[in-house]
Amino acid sequence: LMDFGAMMCTARKPICLLCPMRNICLTVSLDER
Repeated sequence: LMDFGAMMCTARKPICLLCPMRNICLTVSLDER
């Protein structure tokens, strides 16, 4: 899980649209990225 987060949730370019966990992600739900 930590490796997955390190690849998908980078600070500069998060890959939110391709992330399979976007439905439970707080960042996406708050529309910060």
